[in-house]
Amino acid sequence: MPKIRFTPEEMAKALLRHFQDDIPISTICAELSIRPNIFYAWQRQFFSETHLVFEPADQAVVYYPQSNGKIERWHKSFKAECIRCSGLTDLGQARLEIGMYMDFATSSGFTAQSAT
Repeated sequence: MPKIRFTPEEMAKALLRHFQDDIPISTICAELSIRPNIFYAWQRQFFSETHLVFEPADQAVVYYPQSNGKIERWHKSFKAECIRCSGLTDLGQARLEIGMYMDFATSSGFTAQSAT
């Protein structure tokens, strides 16, 4: 059986079909061409994270700058080299300066993918 990737939305839809519509797991698995253990893994993950639904939005994600070191260093450089030293006076000038800095950053090898 080839490995099929499902989006979080597709997994949630399959779980909801079982919980809300009482569709048997065997039927859902046959339709999705997956083994029941995959469905049960989705179900375990779903129930292990349900408490997050009840957390306030501002407390749901904890921010640890040290875990995002490369992007944090880029932000520090961006602020020092572009924002603070440019003496920006209006939105148009800010967009122009930031655009030029972004062109420079991407041409010198920085991408969002390399920051993660």
